[in-house]
Amino acid sequence: MELLAAKWKAHLHPFPSLSKLVPGEIADEELEEISDLHANLVEWDGYNAGLVSRVMKGQSLKVSGFSLNPEPSLGTKIDQLLSRYPKHSALFLAYKKEYNEMLEMVELASRINERR
Repeated sequence: MELLAAKWKAHLHPFPSLSKLVPGEIADEELEEISDLHANLVEWDGYNAGLVSRVMKGQSLKVSGFSLNPEPSLGTKIDQLLSRYPKHSALFLAYKKEYNEMLEMVELASRINERR
């Protein structure tokens, strides 16, 4: 639980905005794909963050009917866009870092929840 709390504090401001990490202009096709990925990551992070918070407060997710969602397809999508748009690598590497941090919290919270 202490490890989960420490990771939680370090992850308070996930997924930096596009304008901070994308130098120059973005082509329309890139912008659409990157914006969709960003929106999906923020939604996924928010959903799991709420459930991780419940686990940290001692609540069991079994009763609520919710489950933590590792969503491996998001990690795969980040990797795909990184290889297709290497000029935006700073953005995708930042996304990958934040994704992996939340994934660690999801895995820790899942183990804690299973023990309850």
